[in-house]
Amino acid sequence: MEEVSIQSTPNQQVEYTAPDGRFYSIHLYSFNGLTFADVKIDNVEACYGVVCVPNANLIPYDYMTQDGGNFRFQCNDENYPYWNYYNNTQQLYYYSPEEIAKL
Repeated sequence: MEEVSIQSTPNQQVEYTAPDGRFYSIHLYSFNGLTFADVKIDNVEACYGVVCVPNANLIPYDYMTQDGGNFRFQCNDENYPYWNYYNNTQQLYYYSPEEIAKL
């Protein structure tokens, strides 16, 4: 797993290039105490409006990953992912397909 750099802001675009060369673009946005995500893989829409849940795959279904990895918010508190906790008690991580299979 590799930590993905995110800012402590409620609306942001996160870009990440995985070790296998896949390019991910993640739009994180907050509303009413929750964080949502839109994900593109190599500029192809994978999913929209996904509710970010602690310690769960960001891309909800395996077929949506296009045989690539996935992202998870690690939350060291009892809260759902939310911008004011980013880089404090919550981080975003990329997991390779092999690491996801072991979870």
